[in-house]
Parts: sequence; C-alpha cells; structure tokens
Amino acid sequence: MNRKKLLSGVLAVCIAAATALTSAACAKKNNKDSGGDTAEVKKLFVDLHTLMPSASENATPDQPHPVNASRYIAAAYKSLTGTEIVWASDYAKPTDNINNISAWFNQQINIKNCPAIGFTFGTKMQADGLYADLGEYLERPNPYVAGNTRWKDIFEDWVWDDPAVTDANGKIVSVPIVLHPGSATAIYYNKDMFAENGMTVPTTWNEFIKTIDDGKKVPGIKYPYVPYTGDTGISLSSWAFRYSLSPGFAAHMADRTDYDKNGIVSTNELIRAVLEGAFNPNVCQEAKALYRLAYNYYKTVLPGGWESITDTTYLNAWDEGKVAMKNQGLWYYTNEKSDVIRKFDFDLFAPPVAQSDSSAYASDLPRKKLSEGYRSQVLISFNVMLPAVSGNEKLLEKAIDFLMYLSAPEAVTAMVQENGAGLPAVKGAEYPSVYDDSAWLDREFTEIGISEWPLGFIEGNTANINAAFSDWVFGEKTEAEFFTIVNREQVNGARTMVNNMKINTAGWNI
Repeated sequence: MNRKKLLSGVLAVCIAAATALTSAACAKKNNKDSGGDTAEVKKLFVDLHTLMPSASENATPDQPHPVNASRYIAAAYKSLTGTEIVWASDYAKPTDNINNISAWFNQQINIKNCPAIGFTFGTKMQADGLYADLGEYLERPNPYVAGNTRWKDIFEDWVWDDPAVTDANGKIVSVPIVLHPGSATAIYYNKDMFAENGMTVPTTWNEFIKTIDDGKKVPGIKYPYVPYTGDTGISLSSWAFRYSLSPGFAAHMADRTDYDKNGIVSTNELIRAVLEGAFNPNVCQEAKALYRLAYNYYKTVLPGGWESITDTTYLNAWDEGKVAMKNQGLWYYTNEKSDVIRKFDFDLFAPPVAQSDSSAYASDLPRKKLSEGYRSQVLISFNVMLPAVSGNEKLLEKAIDFLMYLSAPEAVTAMVQENGAGLPAVKGAEYPSVYDDSAWLDREFTEIGISEWPLGFIEGNTANINAAFSDWVFGEKTEAEFFTIVNREQVNGARTMVNNMKINTAGWNI
C-alpha cells in the first residue's frame, strides 16, 4: 500500500471517528452521568502510553509518523463534556520499560500529580495497590456505544482471563484497548537471501537455530540473526525468553499449575505454584531445561558482543543485505515498507517457539489462524490509578466515563489504524489496513497464552534474577548458584504479592 495514501486514510479515520463519537453521544451531553455530577471536572490527567498525541500534529524529522487519533478524540470529548484531557507526555512520561514507568509514577504520586488513567503494562504494579477495581463499572451500559447494556460486552470475551487485565485476586484492574497482532513480535527476514540459498522459514525453535547456523555458512552474511535491539542486555525478561523459549515449558507444567483446570494458568496460580516449590529449578526439570536453553541462546546463538552493537550498525547491515533475520515489533512494519535504501525484498514470520524437539520438558503448542479462533494477548490496556482518584468520586467517575468514550469502536479503530501495531480489543472495531499488505493476519500463530513463566513477580526480585542469570552466562556464577538465587527471588516475590495483596492462601500447600 502507498504510504501517503495510508497516512491520509488514517487521518480520515481519526477525524471520522471523532465526529461519529460526538454525534453518537450528543444525547448524553445533558445526562447526569456525564455532564451533570462530573461537570465540574474540567481537566483529566491521562496517560495513554504510545497512543498519546505527538508533540506536532504534522510529520517532522524527529517524529515522521505523528500520533493524532487521541488528539482528535480528546478534542471531541471536550466538545461534548467540557472536560479537557491533559496528557502525561507533557510531564515526560517514559514509555520504554516498566522500571522507568514505575519510577515515574512513584515520582508523580509523591508530588500528588498522578494521572487518573495510566499505562503500567497491564498489572505490573499491582502489588503496590495502585489500581481501582473496575468490575462494577464494566457492568454499566456504555452510553457511547449504541444499544449497549453492559460495557464489558463490547470487548472480546477472552481478554478477561489475560494477566494484563486481571490481578492476582481475580479483580479486573485494566481496560484493554489493543491486542497483539497474532504473535507479539515478528522475525523480519531477507526474502531474496533465503530463496537464493535454499533457506526455509522455521516454525520451531530447533528449526530456527538450524536456520541461523545455515546463515553462518552463507558468504556475505554478517549477522545471521539480530535480536530485538530494545533488549540491550542478557535477561530473562527479553522477548526471546518470553515469547519463544518459555511458553512450551510453562505449558508442559500446566497439569500441575492450572489448579482450577480452566485451561489458563492465572497469576494467582503461578504464585501458589512458586510457593509450593513447583518452579524450583533444583527439583523442577522444566525449569532446569528452560534455563539451560536460555543460557545456550545467549552463550552460543547470538553474535559475539551483540549487546554493544548499536541500532545504526544493525540497520546499516540490514540495508546492505548482510543480515538474514532480525526480531522487531509489528509496529515497525510501516517503517520497513518505506525503507528506500534496502534493495532486497523482505517478509516476516512469527517467532518460533521451543517445543518437544528442543526438550522433553516442553509441550508442542497448537498453531491457529485468527480466523480459526486464535486468541491474541492484550498489548495495551489502561488502569484507573487510585492515588489520583481516591476520595474524589467525581474524578473517578470522569475517568470511567473517558475510558468508556475511548473504548467505543470508532475511537479504537482510529487509534489502532494509526498505531499499526496491534488488533482492536473491542468488537466491531477495524484492524490496521497495513496488515493486508503482508497477509500477516492470514498466518498461523503458536498459542502461547496457556501460561506465563514466572520470574520475580516484583520488579526488584525480577531484576535480581536477571542479574544472576547474566552473571551465570558471563561465568561469574555457577549454574547451581543461579538456581539457588532464582528460587529465592521467586519465593520472596511471591510472598510479597501474597502479603501486599492479601491473597487468600487457604488450601495451599505452603
């Protein structure tokens, strides 16, 4: 698709969405629920992560793809309700990782300037007690959606089981807006190079490693594989561990960790399993095999010194045809399509997952197309932040009202079309048209949502695990020392979750 046409089309969608939202909800302007007892809330402080408007409405060298959908949606909301949306980006809200986001929120809380609506990677800060329970509000009608009698019904049904939406006590604490577009990430590859050298697209981790090894034998290939450049260090929080290495091992344990036998292992069940010793690598064969596979990935698969190679070096090598494969988000697809320096054809495939051909302790996971019922995990969801709304019922109601407005199909279509990185979490909203170029949504994706692999639950504990893992890879700690540390930090993090969130442990074997 022509990029100019795509951008102009998205702009039209944004403006049309704002117009449609205003028209659909104009009857609500004098309704007590919106314009009455919350009318005096003249400003609402909001953090929408990467969906917040860019500094400029027009493309600039520093911002070639401006974000405007939320700008127009906020303007329409102000016209309708009189409430101005104040963006967290005006207060230097980071968007890169949970550690920086957590630090920013703590700073804003300390100076009593916390956003009423926030993005915290779903439920990552749940142990801090910062989230409002949204369950009762989701039972209300959404007045911005014609004919709706229960707000919860406009969303895809499966999102309420996602750990990014529901906390360890089973409370819904975030409103999903964007889902992963099938797989969470993609492997971009040099299609011409693959064809010229008889290389095939891998579907399992072992096949992927073989493809990398084959690439090492091809003259002119400098990097057979480049990991996601946002993963700048050796870490079990990396994309490779989360989306490729661990899902098959977590699924292999599900017969022991899915205590309620509903087919999905919740955060609560992971905490229980850790405290009952199920994930202790000193006795758990799945954990032992998984960590060894991750060790091998960093020790032998990645190119030497990969963590110090700059983005520019990798990008230049890719454009020069010296990279066979690279891991990147789907949001990068439009950038890749508009790359005029690259002279070869590219394509992309879903990251392969380690399964039974990698280890007897990893399960073979089913692969499905979206049309066959594949359930994408939540990518972007928003919390109502208790430090901002506690003791202020009108502000709380206004935050709920804006989230209702924001989750109307027209608004979600505009944001998702413009963002181009995911699928709508709302029924009736449209997916990004850019995916039609690659037939991406017609592909099969590995179902990895059965269970996550637990790390430390609390960011500090996870950081200690990652530091110990890095030391193991660099030879500064033994495998046995790492196993001891990871078990200790998992248990300590799980205990903190239980204590801070007052989780009921009756019936647990701890």
